[in-house]
Amino acid sequence: MRVDRTVYNPHQQIVGTTLVVRTDVPDDAKLGAGDQPVLFLYPDTVLAVETELAKACRARVDLRDPNKNYNKFAAGEFAAKTPALAWNVFFDGLKLTPPTYEIVGQPEFFDVLNTLVQNRPLSDWKTYLRWHLLHGSAPFLSSAFETENFNFYGKVLSGQPEQEPRWKRAAHSVHSTRQATAST
Repeated sequence: MRVDRTVYNPHQQIVGTTLVVRTDVPDDAKLGAGDQPVLFLYPDTVLAVETELAKACRARVDLRDPNKNYNKFAAGEFAAKTPALAWNVFFDGLKLTPPTYEIVGQPEFFDVLNTLVQNRPLSDWKTYLRWHLLHGSAPFLSSAFETENFNFYGKVLSGQPEQEPRWKRAAHSVHSTRQATAST
């Protein structure tokens, strides 16, 4: 896997900045190993988890092969193969009965995810999931979150020179929500 530093470094920066913007970090959590601020360890944790997950994903060429992406598992077989992922809890939480079979596009990804869930500390997962919650919620949080999110995802990744006005973003959000509601 090739790492593009023009994207990696800004991504590391936005993860760090977004987590620094959070104000609910207790004072006693400010220093970590070697008196390094804990908040600046977070970007490394998020990027380490994302990198490990990305390495487990197939290349785009492989995703085009229908035979590689059709992996049928009998009832309970996939759950037995990935016990750390607690599929029964997932299905119960959605109030769904477990399927009679499952078709999994990239079973090797779930093998790696299963191993990571078993081997990475819970604190890493809390950090990783906290980051994704903040990133996904950025448009609905204060302007500091929204600006940092746009600076990376809008400017760096998409090349968008400036962010749309807030009223336009709000209108897009309402429109998307109405479409989703109408389709259910």
